[in-house]
Amino acid sequence: MKYDMIVIGGGPGGKACSMEAAERGLKVALVEKGGSGGTPINKGYIPMKIMLDEMIKNKAGNNPVNPAESLKTLGIRMQKAKEGWKSSLERAGVKIYYGEAEIISEQEVRVVADGETTALTGESLVVATGSEPSSPMALQLDESRGIISYKEVLSGKWLNVKDVVILGGNIEGCEFATLFKKMGAAVTILELGDGIMPMCDPDQAQFLKEEFEKQGIEVKTNSTVTQCQYNEEGKLEVICKNKADDTSQKLLTDALLVTGESNPVLPRGVEKLELVWDENNRIKVNEYMETSQKGVYAIGDVIGGITSANAAILEGKTAAGSIAGEKTPVSYKGMSYVCFTDPQLSGVGLRETDARERQLNYRVKKAYFSENMRALSLGYEKGFVKILVDVDKQTILGMHFAGDNISELISIGVLACHRDIPVKVVRDLPLAHPTMTEIIKEALC
Repeated sequence: MKYDMIVIGGGPGGKACSMEAAERGLKVALVEKGGSGGTPINKGYIPMKIMLDEMIKNKAGNNPVNPAESLKTLGIRMQKAKEGWKSSLERAGVKIYYGEAEIISEQEVRVVADGETTALTGESLVVATGSEPSSPMALQLDESRGIISYKEVLSGKWLNVKDVVILGGNIEGCEFATLFKKMGAAVTILELGDGIMPMCDPDQAQFLKEEFEKQGIEVKTNSTVTQCQYNEEGKLEVICKNKADDTSQKLLTDALLVTGESNPVLPRGVEKLELVWDENNRIKVNEYMETSQKGVYAIGDVIGGITSANAAILEGKTAAGSIAGEKTPVSYKGMSYVCFTDPQLSGVGLRETDARERQLNYRVKKAYFSENMRALSLGYEKGFVKILVDVDKQTILGMHFAGDNISELISIGVLACHRDIPVKVVRDLPLAHPTMTEIIKEALC
């Protein structure tokens, strides 16, 4: 079969690239070996969010959740997610091929599924095959030794552990800390840096740390793992070292969850292409997502940089535009994040540490959910919004939320930072009342 474009990998970036190209009138083939939705829907952050949302919605708190019930709910919602992924692509006119792709040349791909082989040809090729969990060189993932990644957790086997040590106080690590705590486990986070959530504004990170400690989640900063092995009683002995005072401590646990590390997943036959690689074995691309091989593009985790779903989606749309003949350089301005912990964090733009380091003339504006009418009516009294305003330009440099159910509030901040919208315009928006979104206006008044 002949296509204008072949995309290998059906994660967020691959899907966005395929749909954007189809919208532009291109004939598109998408190859996915992991089932509808790829890794994110089948083994990644979508099932993770489903489980977290269900537990928080049911206010599990200190009452442990039944893993069997959680997995039942997970299965139902994942099936709906897969169906939605498939129907949206088919409605856009994208042809989906399920199976493993092998690159024959820059214009030829072979798809193998259930012993059957399908040959595809395309004018352009997009590599969007994502990444897989890894671990620091001295600490290899090994389920038989209790050293696991998110994939093992989401398979269901490790959900009923009584205690867990999590290596990494990043978004992934903090979300899993919330998950395990809701399951009734004792949780310890080991973070190499000075504080958890280093990508956040310091006020957010401190807020979450204090909330974790109230919930009984122990946070050890400046800490890493030097040794991990089972003892005679069948407990996992984790030796953690504090780099600040050079002391070591033995922790007894059921599992060590390693987070924040990944290696690119590359399709078979990629070595046949004339690609340039960086020192981390990621594919080098330019601002149009073009590789060194004419007609070949790469997006998402295989190119490194910002390894997030929204970055991959942006890169996918950029690649599609380049292939369609409307080249626009990728811009990561206004890139946001959400951490689905309990409570949640979200943010966009500069942190106060960034503004201070750049010696910008800025002002901090804050408002608290304890003063927001809708938050009060919902019982969401914890948390705040922190907005950094450029005093000279009167634009928003950064917007950072901490609190319950605030993941949807970041959209206005994204628009404001991405488009440099004046503070007065944001402040004067006729937002509905009462809504939690009004906290943005309350901060800017």
